Amino acid sequence: MAKPIRITIKGTDNLGFDAPTVEDLLSQVQDFVSILHGVEDAIADGDGKEIDWRVTDASKNSPLTLEVTPFPKRHAMNIDNRAAEVVFAAASGFASLSQRAERPKHFSDPVIRKTEKVIERITNGLDSTLVDVSAYEGVPPISLDRNSAQRTGKNLERFRSPDAVPYRELGSIEGFISKVELDGYNRPVVWLKSRIDGQSVKCIAKRRGLW
Repeated sequence: MAKPIRITIKGTDNLGFDAPTVEDLLSQVQDFVSILHGVEDAIADGDGKEIDWRVTDASKNSPLTLEVTPFPKRHAMNIDNRAAEVVFAAASGFASLSQRAERPKHFSDPVIRKTEKVIERITNGLDSTLVDVSAYEGVPPISLDRNSAQRTGKNLERFRSPDAVPYRELGSIEGFISKVELDGYNRPVVWLKSRIDGQSVKCIAKRRGLW
Protein backbone atom coordinates (compact mmCIF):
# COMPACT_ATOMS: atom_id res chain seq x y z
CA MET A 1 0.00 0.00 0.00
CA ALA A 2 1.28 3.46 -0.90
CA LYS A 3 2.27 5.77 1.93
CA PRO A 4 0.09 8.69 3.12
CA ILE A 5 0.88 12.36 3.51
CA ARG A 6 -0.60 14.57 6.23
CA ILE A 7 -1.84 18.09 5.58
CA THR A 8 -2.12 20.42 8.59
CA ILE A 9 -3.91 23.73 8.07
CA LYS A 10 -3.98 26.44 10.70
CA GLY A 11 -6.19 29.51 10.44
CA THR A 12 -6.08 32.78 12.29
CA ASP A 13 -8.23 35.84 12.86
CA ASN A 14 -8.30 38.98 14.98
CA LEU A 15 -9.85 37.07 17.91
CA GLY A 16 -6.93 34.65 18.09
CA PHE A 17 -8.71 31.47 16.95
CA ASP A 18 -6.58 29.00 15.00
CA ALA A 19 -9.54 27.43 13.19
CA PRO A 20 -9.59 28.00 9.41
CA THR A 21 -12.79 28.92 7.61
CA VAL A 22 -14.57 26.06 5.86
CA GLU A 23 -13.89 27.67 2.49
CA ASP A 24 -10.14 28.09 3.12
CA LEU A 25 -9.75 24.57 4.52
CA LEU A 26 -11.53 22.77 1.69
CA SER A 27 -10.01 24.93 -1.05
CA GLN A 28 -6.49 24.55 0.36
CA VAL A 29 -6.73 20.76 0.43
CA GLN A 30 -8.40 20.61 -2.97
CA ASP A 31 -5.81 22.85 -4.62
CA PHE A 32 -2.90 20.92 -3.13
CA VAL A 33 -4.35 17.64 -4.41
CA SER A 34 -4.80 19.33 -7.81
CA ILE A 35 -1.08 20.15 -7.69
CA LEU A 36 -0.33 16.46 -7.10
CA HIS A 37 -2.54 15.50 -10.05
CA GLY A 38 -0.89 18.12 -12.26
CA VAL A 39 2.60 16.97 -11.32
CA GLU A 40 1.62 13.37 -12.06
CA ASP A 41 0.26 14.42 -15.45
CA ALA A 42 3.59 16.11 -16.25
CA ILE A 43 5.59 13.08 -15.09
CA ALA A 44 3.43 10.84 -17.30
CA ASP A 45 3.74 13.40 -20.14
CA GLY A 46 -0.05 13.54 -20.46
CA ASP A 47 -0.37 9.74 -20.67
CA GLY A 48 -3.12 9.49 -18.06
CA LYS A 49 -3.36 9.66 -14.27
CA GLU A 50 -3.11 6.47 -12.25
CA ILE A 51 -3.62 7.87 -8.72
CA ASP A 52 -6.67 8.83 -6.68
CA TRP A 53 -5.93 10.74 -3.48
CA ARG A 54 -8.36 9.84 -0.69
CA VAL A 55 -8.84 11.11 2.85
CA THR A 56 -8.02 8.16 5.13
CA ASP A 57 -7.88 9.86 8.54
CA ALA A 58 -8.51 13.19 10.28
CA SER A 59 -7.25 14.46 13.63
CA LYS A 60 -9.58 15.77 16.33
CA ASN A 61 -6.96 18.16 17.66
CA SER A 62 -6.29 21.74 16.67
CA PRO A 63 -4.92 22.61 14.17
CA LEU A 64 -6.78 20.20 11.93
CA THR A 65 -4.74 17.51 10.15
CA LEU A 66 -6.02 15.38 7.28
CA GLU A 67 -4.30 12.18 6.19
CA VAL A 68 -4.39 11.76 2.42
CA THR A 69 -3.38 8.46 0.84
CA PRO A 70 -2.80 7.54 -2.83
CA PHE A 71 -4.95 4.73 -4.24
CA PRO A 72 -4.77 3.18 -7.72
CA LYS A 73 -7.44 4.15 -10.20
CA ARG A 74 -7.26 0.65 -11.66
CA HIS A 75 -7.84 -2.33 -9.41
CA ALA A 76 -4.74 -4.16 -8.14
CA MET A 77 -2.34 -1.79 -9.88
CA ASN A 78 0.82 -0.97 -7.92
CA ILE A 79 1.25 2.81 -7.79
CA ASP A 80 3.86 2.99 -4.98
CA ASN A 81 6.69 4.17 -7.24
CA ARG A 82 4.46 6.61 -9.11
CA ALA A 83 3.18 8.10 -5.83
CA ALA A 84 6.72 8.46 -4.46
CA GLU A 85 7.84 10.22 -7.65
CA VAL A 86 4.87 12.59 -7.56
CA VAL A 87 5.32 13.49 -3.87
CA PHE A 88 9.06 14.05 -4.34
CA ALA A 89 8.52 16.28 -7.40
CA ALA A 90 5.80 18.34 -5.68
CA ALA A 91 7.79 18.81 -2.46
CA SER A 92 10.99 19.63 -4.36
CA GLY A 93 9.07 22.15 -6.44
CA PHE A 94 7.85 24.01 -3.37
CA ALA A 95 11.35 23.94 -1.86
CA SER A 96 12.79 25.35 -5.08
CA LEU A 97 10.20 28.13 -5.29
CA SER A 98 10.96 29.22 -1.74
CA GLN A 99 14.60 29.80 -2.71
CA ARG A 100 14.69 31.12 -6.27
CA ALA A 101 12.56 32.54 -9.07
CA GLU A 102 12.69 29.55 -11.39
CA ARG A 103 9.96 27.24 -12.62
CA PRO A 104 10.32 23.82 -10.95
CA LYS A 105 10.42 20.73 -13.10
CA HIS A 106 6.96 19.17 -13.59
CA PHE A 107 5.21 22.45 -12.62
CA SER A 108 3.07 23.26 -15.65
CA ASP A 109 1.06 26.48 -15.96
CA PRO A 110 -2.06 24.92 -14.32
CA VAL A 111 0.09 23.67 -11.42
CA ILE A 112 1.64 27.13 -11.02
CA ARG A 113 -1.83 28.70 -10.85
CA LYS A 114 -2.89 26.25 -8.11
CA THR A 115 0.37 26.94 -6.26
CA GLU A 116 -0.37 30.66 -6.36
CA LYS A 117 -3.79 30.05 -4.80
CA VAL A 118 -2.26 27.95 -2.01
CA ILE A 119 0.23 30.75 -1.31
CA GLU A 120 -2.38 33.52 -1.46
CA ARG A 121 -4.56 31.89 1.20
CA ILE A 122 -1.68 31.88 3.67
CA THR A 123 -1.03 35.57 3.10
CA ASN A 124 -4.77 36.36 3.25
CA GLY A 125 -6.43 34.40 6.04
CA LEU A 126 -4.63 31.20 6.89
CA ASP A 127 -1.73 31.14 9.34
CA SER A 128 0.16 28.18 7.89
CA THR A 129 -0.02 24.99 5.86
CA LEU A 130 2.25 22.04 6.61
CA VAL A 131 2.42 18.93 4.44
CA ASP A 132 4.11 16.08 6.29
CA VAL A 133 5.78 13.83 3.72
CA SER A 134 8.08 12.07 6.21
CA ALA A 135 6.69 8.67 5.16
CA TYR A 136 8.63 9.17 1.91
CA GLU A 137 12.37 8.91 2.46
CA GLY A 138 14.46 11.85 1.31
CA VAL A 139 11.51 14.12 0.48
CA PRO A 140 11.73 17.72 1.81
CA PRO A 141 8.73 18.83 3.94
CA ILE A 142 6.35 21.49 2.64
CA SER A 143 6.07 24.09 5.39
CA LEU A 144 4.44 27.41 4.54
CA ASP A 145 3.90 30.20 7.06
CA ARG A 146 3.37 33.90 6.40
CA ASN A 147 7.08 34.66 5.82
CA SER A 148 7.85 31.70 3.57
CA ALA A 149 4.59 32.19 1.66
CA GLN A 150 5.46 35.82 0.93
CA ARG A 151 8.95 34.82 -0.22
CA THR A 152 7.59 32.07 -2.44
CA GLY A 153 4.93 34.40 -3.82
CA LYS A 154 7.57 36.95 -4.83
CA ASN A 155 9.60 34.28 -6.61
CA LEU A 156 6.46 33.13 -8.44
CA GLU A 157 5.74 36.68 -9.54
CA ARG A 158 9.30 37.22 -10.73
CA PHE A 159 9.47 34.26 -13.09
CA ARG A 160 5.86 34.69 -14.21
CA SER A 161 6.79 38.14 -15.54
CA PRO A 162 10.21 37.65 -17.18
CA ASP A 163 12.02 40.18 -19.34
CA ALA A 164 10.94 40.21 -22.97
CA VAL A 165 13.14 38.24 -25.40
CA PRO A 166 13.37 38.49 -29.21
CA TYR A 167 11.99 35.71 -31.39
CA ARG A 168 12.44 34.32 -34.88
CA GLU A 169 9.68 33.15 -37.18
CA LEU A 170 10.54 29.66 -38.45
CA GLY A 171 7.65 28.94 -40.76
CA SER A 172 3.88 28.70 -40.97
CA ILE A 173 1.04 26.22 -40.59
CA GLU A 174 -2.54 26.31 -41.78
CA GLY A 175 -4.45 26.69 -38.54
CA PHE A 176 -5.03 28.82 -35.48
CA ILE A 177 -3.15 29.20 -32.22
CA SER A 178 -5.47 28.09 -29.42
CA LYS A 179 -3.14 28.22 -26.41
CA VAL A 180 0.44 29.09 -25.47
CA GLU A 181 1.97 27.74 -22.24
CA LEU A 182 4.85 25.94 -20.57
CA ASP A 183 4.39 22.23 -19.88
CA GLY A 184 5.55 20.28 -16.84
CA TYR A 185 9.05 19.89 -18.29
CA ASN A 186 9.39 23.69 -18.58
CA ARG A 187 9.18 23.43 -22.37
CA PRO A 188 7.43 26.21 -24.32
CA VAL A 189 4.35 24.73 -26.00
CA VAL A 190 1.98 26.10 -28.64
CA TRP A 191 -1.34 24.36 -29.22
CA LEU A 192 -2.59 24.77 -32.79
CA LYS A 193 -6.07 24.04 -34.11
CA SER A 194 -6.10 22.78 -37.68
CA ARG A 195 -8.26 24.87 -40.02
CA ILE A 196 -9.13 21.81 -42.11
CA ASP A 197 -10.23 19.19 -39.56
CA GLY A 198 -10.22 21.09 -36.23
CA GLN A 199 -7.76 18.73 -34.58
CA SER A 200 -5.41 20.09 -31.90
CA VAL A 201 -1.66 19.84 -32.49
CA LYS A 202 0.91 20.23 -29.69
CA CYS A 203 4.06 21.98 -30.88
CA ILE A 204 7.13 21.93 -28.61
CA ALA A 205 9.97 24.43 -29.06
CA LYS A 206 13.31 22.66 -28.73
CA ARG A 207 15.32 25.72 -27.73
CA ARG A 208 14.58 28.89 -25.75
CA GLY A 209 14.05 32.15 -27.58
CA LEU A 210 12.30 30.61 -30.60
CA TRP A 211 9.23 32.73 -30.13
